[in-house]
Amino acid sequence: MTELGTTKSIEDISQGLVNLYTSRSIIDIISNPAPQPNLILDDGVLVTGSKACIYGRPKAAKSSFAIQMALCIACGHPFIDIPVVTQGNVLYLNFELDDSMFEQRLLSIREKLGLDVEPGAFHKLTLLGEDTPRLDTTTGFGHAFDILMVQEHLGFHIDVLFWDCRYKTFERSENENDIMNKWTRNMDELIKTFQFTPVIIHHEGKKTIGVGAGSNVFDRWVNTAIQIQPHHWESALKASKERKVIIGGNYTAGFELVTELDYPIHRIGEHEIWQKPKTKKEDAMDVIIETLQNAPEKQMEQNELWAKVKEMGVKKSTFNDAKQELETIDWVNSEQDQTKAGHHNIIKITPLVA
Repeated sequence: MTELGTTKSIEDISQGLVNLYTSRSIIDIISNPAPQPNLILDDGVLVTGSKACIYGRPKAAKSSFAIQMALCIACGHPFIDIPVVTQGNVLYLNFELDDSMFEQRLLSIREKLGLDVEPGAFHKLTLLGEDTPRLDTTTGFGHAFDILMVQEHLGFHIDVLFWDCRYKTFERSENENDIMNKWTRNMDELIKTFQFTPVIIHHEGKKTIGVGAGSNVFDRWVNTAIQIQPHHWESALKASKERKVIIGGNYTAGFELVTELDYPIHRIGEHEIWQKPKTKKEDAMDVIIETLQNAPEKQMEQNELWAKVKEMGVKKSTFNDAKQELETIDWVNSEQDQTKAGHHNIIKITPLVA
């Protein structure tokens, strides 16, 4: 094949270049579309050949969430409320938890979900401290390559690889773009060689916009991001049991799941706690509308309306702000009472509400 970049004329073009760079017409695409990637998790949450990440603040239960996902993929069991479309072999590389703690959590999740995992479908490997591959270095890449090659040698082909936690696999700063570029290129080489779909677990950044901590090179590299967001924090290291799981990316339209942590299991939860509390003005607006709805002809003299609303614990300043807002959005209007002398306004509900 002609060496790339050396073509001087049409006559120099080799068949190899033709095979490599022939464009496709829309007619060809319609009649012979490219095969679609296989779904692993439904709704495009995890797709064969994609790159996914799970991120959130420390102690947001990311690892238990990831272990649950990994086990569900290995046995074909629905993950929370997301069907597993393609069951596959899972290797979970644990770089953070003590081995006994990891296995205790793993077995607890399996028992609570009642999962029957096929022999060989789920493997885990704990690598801590100096045993952790630092993927931003050439030596670390070789280390990771050997780890995966051993699995192939043992007859275990990896379909989905869980990598927990990302920050443990850097020799240098993950905040530097060139370091993150090296890390992602090395991961891409592993993916190309061993043909797995990666799920990377890592921490949320402080005051950063994007997919967790570190260089935003990673944001451009991943296809699907899954954020775990506790409703609130009861202390610095203890999150509320209520979680919101926010999913977005290239292969999914994006959606949210409301879950509760029944440690260590994530289950579908209730939405009520996530409803944004109303402000005092919004509460006063509701009281005004309800009062007018129950009034003759759905209207009242302003002082009379204020007296009724005051009984509900609304302050005068809040009443005035709420009335003004209702007038602005055209839910009520005010007009002078022509039957009385002085300043007497009639407050009416508009047709938008009535």
